[in-house]
Amino acid sequence: MLLLSIGITTATSEREISKLISEVERAQKKVSSTVDRMARLTSEIEFLESEALGLHDNLQSKAEMANEAYNRTERLQLIRSLQRDQRALAKATTHIEHQQTHLTDAEMRVAQRLGKMNRAHERLAAAMGIEYKPVEVKQLLPPEPVVETADPLPDDDELDAPLIDVPDADDPIEDAPPAPKPISTPEPAVTVEDSSSAHVGRKPIVWQVLEPTAPKPRATVPKLPETATPEVEAP
Repeated sequence: MLLLSIGITTATSEREISKLISEVERAQKKVSSTVDRMARLTSEIEFLESEALGLHDNLQSKAEMANEAYNRTERLQLIRSLQRDQRALAKATTHIEHQQTHLTDAEMRVAQRLGKMNRAHERLAAAMGIEYKPVEVKQLLPPEPVVETADPLPDDDELDAPLIDVPDADDPIEDAPPAPKPISTPEPAVTVEDSSSAHVGRKPIVWQVLEPTAPKPRATVPKLPETATPEVEAP
């Protein structure tokens, strides 16, 4: 009877230990999968931030070109392109914010699943009569600062007026002088401001609107006054 009792107790303990081992393995797999998701999210955020930096550089380059351009049609095209790039940058910023939210949620799940794994290990260690030291995570990856930009500009059909003065149809661009006059008091047409904690850029983007110069009046040949022809009487 004693041997039978010992055998039954041993079999029960083995089944319990096997169950606890399976529980530990499942907990470890959940922790591992969540850590892998954190790594993927971190890599994706880094890629998105790199794209945002590229868009910001394009904004700076096009703003400089818009300042230098004198052709009014060219300036309009550059400003429209700047608007599209700014909207793309705003979308990239929103995507980065969403991915950082997912990363924060994944970090919280890692902490929860790690606690479950430690408790499963402790139960297994108690059943096997051994000591177990819980696994601790000293520091999880903090979310990176979010790229901050100005609010996206409205669509082209929502604009009430163009960003620069557009000449009339009867004032063709060909009649304008070849070089612009210096602007004494320039005013910025559009400004993209960067936050102090932003990843993108170090200084605001400002481009100036060049006022269209009226064409010089064409020189006209003065018309001589008409003189009456004296009538000569025949002799």
